[in-house]
Amino acid sequence: MKRMTSTWGAGLLALTVSALPTFAQLNGNLYTIDNSQPTGGTNYASFLDAVTALTSMGVSGPVRFTVANTGTPYAGFAITAPIAGASATNTITFLGQGLPVINTVAAGFTQAVRLGTAAVGTIGGPTDLIFDGLEITGAPTGAALIATQCDRIVVRNCRVHTSGSGICFNVSRDCLIEDNELYGVANTVGTPGSVTYAGAISVYYTCNAITIQRNRVRDCTGNGIFVGSSGPTTAPLNCIVVNNFVWNTPGLGTYPGGIALRRAGSGIISNNSVWMPAGSTLPGLNYTGGLAADPLPLEISNNVIKHDGTGPCVRLEGTTTLMPPVFDYNLYEPGPGGNFGAVAAVNYTTLASWQALAAPNIAGGKEVNSLVAPVGFIAPGDLHITPASPAFNSGSAVAAAGIDIDLQARPIAGVEDRGADETLASGLFAGFSAPVRSGPASLTVNFVDSSFSSATITSWAWDFNNDGMIDSTLQSPSFTYLCPGNYTVSLTVTDGVNPPSNRTLANYISAGNFRFDLATTGGGVGDLLITPVPTTCGLAVGAATGWTLVSLATTLPVGAGPVFGIVPDSTTFIFLFSPASPGNPISFVVAPPLYPDGGALPLPPGTFAALAGLSMDAVMVFLTPASGFLYASNVDRVTF
Repeated sequence: MKRMTSTWGAGLLALTVSALPTFAQLNGNLYTIDNSQPTGGTNYASFLDAVTALTSMGVSGPVRFTVANTGTPYAGFAITAPIAGASATNTITFLGQGLPVINTVAAGFTQAVRLGTAAVGTIGGPTDLIFDGLEITGAPTGAALIATQCDRIVVRNCRVHTSGSGICFNVSRDCLIEDNELYGVANTVGTPGSVTYAGAISVYYTCNAITIQRNRVRDCTGNGIFVGSSGPTTAPLNCIVVNNFVWNTPGLGTYPGGIALRRAGSGIISNNSVWMPAGSTLPGLNYTGGLAADPLPLEISNNVIKHDGTGPCVRLEGTTTLMPPVFDYNLYEPGPGGNFGAVAAVNYTTLASWQALAAPNIAGGKEVNSLVAPVGFIAPGDLHITPASPAFNSGSAVAAAGIDIDLQARPIAGVEDRGADETLASGLFAGFSAPVRSGPASLTVNFVDSSFSSATITSWAWDFNNDGMIDSTLQSPSFTYLCPGNYTVSLTVTDGVNPPSNRTLANYISAGNFRFDLATTGGGVGDLLITPVPTTCGLAVGAATGWTLVSLATTLPVGAGPVFGIVPDSTTFIFLFSPASPGNPISFVVAPPLYPDGGALPLPPGTFAALAGLSMDAVMVFLTPASGFLYASNVDRVTF
C-alpha cells in the first residue's frame, strides 16, 4: 500500500493559521471614540480603550479618532510610552466633535491627560499626538494636560478649565499649543511639573521649539503663560509666544506675571495682549533671569499691556538683567495708582524715566519706540482693538507673529498692529489719550485725539468731567481740573459718513489733593513764590481760619517733624501768635479771593534777604469755625 503524502496535513495547517485573528497596525481615519456604543470594530467606548489598541498594535500610517460628544463625559487617560510606528508623518489625532468632555484624572496620576511618566531629566514619552477640539477639566490638583519627554505634540482648539493648572510641557520638543481657551486654573501642575515654574500654560525645563499662539487665557488665579526654568542649563530654548489674549489673571506665582519669563533662550515673545485686573500688584510682563550665564530671548516686542491694578506693566528682575537684542514697540497703559515699569523693587512712573535706565537694562536702542497710552481694548474680556487704538498700524514686523488671533494675516493696512489683534481700517472710532493723567490739583491735562475715520472727522465733542455738558470742541484741547477727584472723560466724534463714535474712559483723570509748594529763584536774593492750598474744594473745604507755620530747624527729612511734620522753633511761635486777618499769609481768615484762595502769592526779592543760604520748612494748617483742627497740608522745604 502506497504511503500518503503530507499534502493534506499542510493544507490543514494553512487553513488553521488563516483562521487565527490578526493584529494589524492602526491606519486611517475611520476610527471613533463614542461612549454610547460598545468597543468593537472601529469604535472605542473610551479613550482608554483606544489607547490600549494604539499601544498594543501601533500604527502604520496617520490615524484619526473622531470623538463624539454624547453628553456623557469621558474618563481621563494616560499614554506613558512611545507608540510604535508614530512619526511626524504617521500622526495620531483625537478630533472632538462638539467639544466632548474629559472630566476625571488619568488612573494613577493627578492630571486628566497624562503623556509620559518620567521625571524631568529622563526619557520615555510618546510622540506625534494631536488633541483637537476637546474640553478637558476635572483635575483639581494637577494640570488638565501634561506632557513630559514628548516630541511633536499638538494641543489646539481645546477648552481647558477648572483644574489645578492648564497645559504643561516639560522636556519636550517641537510642540504646538494654539487656539485654546483656558480659564479657572491655577499653577498646580502636579508631578513632574513644578508649581514654582507654572502658569495656565507652562513650558518648563529644557523644552525646545514650543510655540504658544492664539490662545485665550482668562479668569485664572495664577500666572497666565509661563516659560522658564531654574537655571541656565535647563532653560527652554527657541520657544515662541505670540498673538495670545491674557486677561483677568492676577499673575500669582513664584515668578509672577500675566506673561512670566524666567530664562527663555532664543525665544520670541511678541504681539500678545494682556489686561491685568484691578487689585493685582503684579506685573503684566515679568522678565526674570537674563543674567550673564543665561540664554537670552531674541525678541520681546509689540506686546500691549493694560494694568488696572497697582502693579507695573513690565518688570525686570534686577539691575543686572540683560536684555534681548530686540525689546521695543510695546504699548503700556498703567493703572491710576500703578507704575509703568519696575526693576526689582524700584518703580518707574513714566516712560521717559524707564527709557533713561542705564545699561544693561533699557539702554542701547531698547524701548525707544514703545508707547504709554490708553490701549483701546474694545471691552473687558474683548482684547481686540479698533483703528483708534495707538496699537493700530504702529508695530514692527515679526515673522513668527504673522497670523493674528483671528487667523488674519499681518499686516492688513500696510503696517503691523501691536498686540494680538490685526484690525481693519474701516469706519469711525473715537480715541484719545493724555500724557499726564494724575497729579495734585489744580491739574492741567493736555488731551491728544487719536480718533480714526476712513472718511474725514469733522467734529469733536469733549466732556471732561462726565456732567453731560460739552466742555470743548477742539481736536486736542487742554482742561484744568480745579478740585481733587477722579474724573471720567468722554469724546464723541463725527465724520458725516459713519454713525457718531464715542469713547468714554471711566476715572481716567486723577487729580490729587492740593499740594502746598514753595519756590525761589535762588541766588540768595530772598524772593519766594508760595502756592497755597485753597479752601474752595478738597480737604480744606469748611476752613474759617488757619496758619502757614514755618521753621528754620531743617535737620530732619522733609515732613518728619513732630508737629504737623515740622520741628517748631522760635520762628514758628512768632508766626503762631500773629494776629489773624483776611489775606494774611501767616495767620489767615478765609475771605475769597484773598490768600489762600487767590492763587500763587509772589514775595519780591529782598523779602527774605536775611535768610540767604538758609533752609526753611513750612506747612499749612486749617481750622474749623469753632477753631478745631481740620486739615494739615504737606510740608515743603525751600532754600533761600
